[in-house]
Amino acid sequence: MTSIFSIGIPDFAGLYPPCSVHGYDGEGPDELNDPASAGCDACLEAALLTPRRAYALWAAASHYLTALRAALANEAEPLVDAVAEQVELPPIVLRYLQPAWVARFSVAFDAFREMLATGEGLTAPECTGETMALQLMIAWGQVFVAQGFWRTSEAYRSLPTSWRDESFELLEQLLVDEDVLLLFDERLAECDDPDRLLASFGVRNLNPARWFLPFEEQADAA
Repeated sequence: MTSIFSIGIPDFAGLYPPCSVHGYDGEGPDELNDPASAGCDACLEAALLTPRRAYALWAAASHYLTALRAALANEAEPLVDAVAEQVELPPIVLRYLQPAWVARFSVAFDAFREMLATGEGLTAPECTGETMALQLMIAWGQVFVAQGFWRTSEAYRSLPTSWRDESFELLEQLLVDEDVLLLFDERLAECDDPDRLLASFGVRNLNPARWFLPFEEQADAA
């Protein structure tokens, strides 16, 4: 983790400022219903990404990007083993771990990392690979915050605090299609024809072979 925080940490306090009227803890959206229920637009933005939450997600993207690049460069260990040791991917994915696939998956983390580092926030994923990348980032960020791993980072401790810092629920609801969680069913890993099975459930885009095809393109081909 040290290498993630050692250099080049963005100014998250400046990139994700509070509402000028209500601060970081102004009335935000109803996290279980309508995001538009926020007291004002600035409060909605602050509710989605506080500086500490943005930092945690940026660190998560950095972690996975570093892990995937290291796995690709590791000539002493099979790629499947090198990736599986560092990235909590669904079992079905392991059969697809070829260098080109892993490199393409790493691009998703790189893109989200850049968005967060430049103050753009997070946009909705455009393919299943990006959806899974964001799901992994959110899960990693939640552990990072909840388990106190942030104590290893002075940069994180120096950021403004909000009662929203530990909750990633709203981001997950707005940006992550929960269908990707179906991939963690171990029965899929043993399936001889996962594409056919996933197609029968109406979620053919979940097949790792199709992870990087844009949702629009897949919808047009359906």
